[in-house]
Amino acid sequence: MLAERGADITGLDISGPMLQEGRQKAAQAGVADTIEFMRGDAGRLPFPDNHFDSVFAMRFFHLADSPATYLREMARVSKQQVFFDTFNRFSTRSLYNWLLPMGSRLYGSREVRALVSGAGLTLADADHDFIAPYGFYREVPDWIARPFRNADVTLGDTPLGEPLASVSYWDVRL
Repeated sequence: MLAERGADITGLDISGPMLQEGRQKAAQAGVADTIEFMRGDAGRLPFPDNHFDSVFAMRFFHLADSPATYLREMARVSKQQVFFDTFNRFSTRSLYNWLLPMGSRLYGSREVRALVSGAGLTLADADHDFIAPYGFYREVPDWIARPFRNADVTLGDTPLGEPLASVSYWDVRL
């Protein structure tokens, strides 16, 4: 979406297969020529300080063995913003992890706020989504997922939405 709007994008992953998937998706979206893909470690980003306007880390923190290190490193290469998501400890994601153990790390809100503060960042905004685990919607046909997602969004808009959300999106600033 950002590449379609003219942003310069660099995608980085330690996994060759994930980079290949990113290249395929970029080609399908018609933006392959505007995105650079690199293999690298998020704990030692190969960029100078203040290199990017914004840094996004999506579907990553649940795999992070050293989240504080990664967050500090993303802050180092960003001029102003780091945006990331986490899977939430006190949510349906806990059940999902128990049923399908994949080693996903789950976070509580206080833990994320401590990580943000420890990296010298300020929380600008947070949003919470997906009462049902995110992966559920990828695994079932759209005609099944659509009514569940509609109910999910409706419940998410109530006071119960935030505490039940399985994914949180964190917008932090330098």
